Amino acid sequence: MTQNHLISVSTWSVQQLTIAEGKTLEDMLPIFEDFGVDGIELNEDYSRLREYGTSLGRSTLRRRVADHGLNVTSCWFNVDLLGETDRTSREKLVSDIEGCFEIAAGLGSEMVIMTPIDTFSDYPLEKGTQSFLDTFERLIPLARDYGVTMGMEVARSYGTFRTPEYMTEMVKRIGAQELTVVPDFEAWRFATNDLPLSHVETLGELAPGPSDIALFKAALPYTRAV
Repeated sequence: MTQNHLISVSTWSVQQLTIAEGKTLEDMLPIFEDFGVDGIELNEDYSRLREYGTSLGRSTLRRRVADHGLNVTSCWFNVDLLGETDRTSREKLVSDIEGCFEIAAGLGSEMVIMTPIDTFSDYPLEKGTQSFLDTFERLIPLARDYGVTMGMEVARSYGTFRTPEYMTEMVKRIGAQELTVVPDFEAWRFATNDLPLSHVETLGELAPGPSDIALFKAALPYTRAV
């Protein structure tokens, strides 16, 4: 069986061009085109910019991306799926994520990437699991209406709710086409001298090591190629 795959570059990878050289997103489109890739993943640092904050702005960006032979394969958003329900309400969380769906759909993206995190170190497993189930029950019909799929990016080898083991089982349990796992190689990375296994949300704490590669294989049936 022949499978077609798309190669996409995340705008995470080229933020230095914006930070150090002052390039705009549209300045970088010819660079992406020269890479010979199929598309780009937009993180919210770009997709939430004022010039793209309207339907017209998003459709204009979508057209300019297409002019360079590219498409927006996914949009990444920093959303606290677990903690936000405790800090505010599930209604606000769902409303905020619906806004992410609207942005992604307006850019022609079929994937909305979110990263589950361990907001509270001692959050009860059963309570957290029920919270995820209740949230996804609300989000899945909305994702279907907007024509997008939620991708849960698992990028940590340790913790409770943010690991490949946990989220793969959650996606498997729900069994909805609109909810998938996005394995991030950060969860399987070995520490190096210049890049230790330390992360911004747990500064000063080192990960015990990478996840087992078998977990990557186990997650693959619950991913989705766009």
